[in-house]
Amino acid sequence: MSPYSARRIRQPSGPRARQPQPAGSVVRRDILALLTSKAVRETIESVVIAFALAFLFRTFEAEAFVIPTGSMAATLQGRHQEVTCPMCGYAYRISASQEIDQGTELKTRDVAVGTCPNCGYTTCTNLALGRQLMQREEFNVPFNTNAVARGADSKSKSGDRILVNKFAYEFQEPERWDVFVFRYPGQSSRNYIKRLVGLPNETLKIHRGDIFTADYDPRAGDEPGLPLQYEIQRKPPHKIRAMMQIVHDNNYQAADLIAAGWPPRWLVWPPDAAHGAGDWTASEDHRSFTTDGSAPQETWIRYQHTVPSIQDWERVIHPDWFPDYDQADPRPQLITDGYPYNSSVGFPFRRNEWGQLVWLLGGGMSADHISPFGMHWVGDLVVECQLQVHSSQGQAIVELVEGGHVFQLRIDLTSGLATVAVDGSGKAFGDEGQPVDEALPQASTLLGRPGTYRVAMANVDDQLVVWIDDAQLVFDRPTTYRPLNNGVPQWDAQQQRGDLAPVGIGSLGASLRVDNLRVLRDIYYIAADTNHTGPDYLSGLLSDHRTRTRADWNLPLQERRLQLLSTPEQWPEAFGEMASSVFPLAEFPHNPRADQFLALGDNSPQSKDSRLWSFRIRNPATAEVIETEHFVERRLLVGKALAIYWPLTHVQFVR
Repeated sequence: MSPYSARRIRQPSGPRARQPQPAGSVVRRDILALLTSKAVRETIESVVIAFALAFLFRTFEAEAFVIPTGSMAATLQGRHQEVTCPMCGYAYRISASQEIDQGTELKTRDVAVGTCPNCGYTTCTNLALGRQLMQREEFNVPFNTNAVARGADSKSKSGDRILVNKFAYEFQEPERWDVFVFRYPGQSSRNYIKRLVGLPNETLKIHRGDIFTADYDPRAGDEPGLPLQYEIQRKPPHKIRAMMQIVHDNNYQAADLIAAGWPPRWLVWPPDAAHGAGDWTASEDHRSFTTDGSAPQETWIRYQHTVPSIQDWERVIHPDWFPDYDQADPRPQLITDGYPYNSSVGFPFRRNEWGQLVWLLGGGMSADHISPFGMHWVGDLVVECQLQVHSSQGQAIVELVEGGHVFQLRIDLTSGLATVAVDGSGKAFGDEGQPVDEALPQASTLLGRPGTYRVAMANVDDQLVVWIDDAQLVFDRPTTYRPLNNGVPQWDAQQQRGDLAPVGIGSLGASLRVDNLRVLRDIYYIAADTNHTGPDYLSGLLSDHRTRTRADWNLPLQERRLQLLSTPEQWPEAFGEMASSVFPLAEFPHNPRADQFLALGDNSPQSKDSRLWSFRIRNPATAEVIETEHFVERRLLVGKALAIYWPLTHVQFVR
């Protein structure tokens, strides 16, 4: 037998012998040992510290917020759908906020419609609902007849999630154009997020889409004719780029439009002239243009805003349905404040006894539906392009037009020197609107040598801003200009010049290639208030009962709108009188917490903001009850928006 198998196991004896312990005591001992171990202790300490820091961060420094609606679109998105246009491939977002009942926070609707901002095609984003709509003969289908076949289901997503710096306004004054969070004056338990536009101790005016201010005068709200000295408020360059709205991206072309003969947006100019050696040549898909610089004079390409309506798309898709349709009929239009985000249409539903969805179909979008296309002419534009310089000679020219006035950037490709001009001279530039000599603002660029460059130019808020490869050019004198009274669009049919072709790229003896063309527009703030919530036009467009003698005022709204937007010469008669909204904002030195700020949404047609508020409040200075409050008091400020942190595809700083 092995000595190992026969060995006795000795038991402990004497005073140090341990007595057997109950199983429960052993478990408690082991747990205690585990909890007091160094590794676990460090983990618990880390978690506690993290929670403490998170609590402090949330309470004193920053807090996370979810954007519920689209009032700040496209800067911040509420509940929305992401749609890819089946015709041109452009990706855009549409509102889905109407799917949720604000009272119960339950989903009661399905969004099924979206209109592409790039090619104007209205598609179906809910195929099951779309099929039911198509089967109802009495229903005015809100999208094109092949939208279900080409469309795709788009799931609705919750709004952007942002971080807000709650300490920002403790150490610095709020600044105009900040995106800020505040407690809603009508219900302080609710947080709103808007753009801060009006500051204390000024009277603010919204006119023709722009913001103007004058020194505060409490009578201004009651006496609009008071001769205040208003000045336009200009956005800083980084805000301009952040707030721009897409008009057209030339990289996305609809093959069906090209096949049907629909005119491309960018054309060798003038379109009806014979073109010779050295003129621009368009690629087959019209995405790029080249010139060898041999033309003896300036040669141009220009943008025209020929946007197909729903009816136009029907003619393109089903030409056999419209044998008399003239393909030359498309008319260039003025660029307007269209918002693709607002193009969605929601349909209410209920669940039957088997739990199935039953859509309550009825109403819908009429043929006069125009919200995706906009109501107001926008003259403040931005153009971006990729410019390939082949040789260091000649000039590259970028041009924008507003109200018939021409704004140009010229880059000498020999020296790389850039100049900007208004109507070909420097007289529009100068401090406080005073004319100066003919010297033009100048800046140095790297375009004096061959290469590929990204060039962008903005004419926004009576200022010209230029970027080369995303870096802002610094000119030797201000590029802001005095008021030009260019609030009415112009078109010279003989010269083929004006606001129906408002963007151009030119060459004078320069060998160039241009592609990646994009046209964008400024935000247009509608001059609405509690007494006026419609378009800025005080006559003409929407009302059939106006005193008019022309028969065309009886045309359907969409056709009448197109007539006026494609014929600027009718503008003075139809829209010569424009609405303005005036908001006096007081400063209270004895009680700074009552200082008044004005808040506006970037999505001006769909924003319940300071323009539309009306409450009964008490004036902190006189204890008098005031009927209307258009402002946010300082005590209601929560903080400044910092960044979007979710979804990951949209992470960015908020500008």
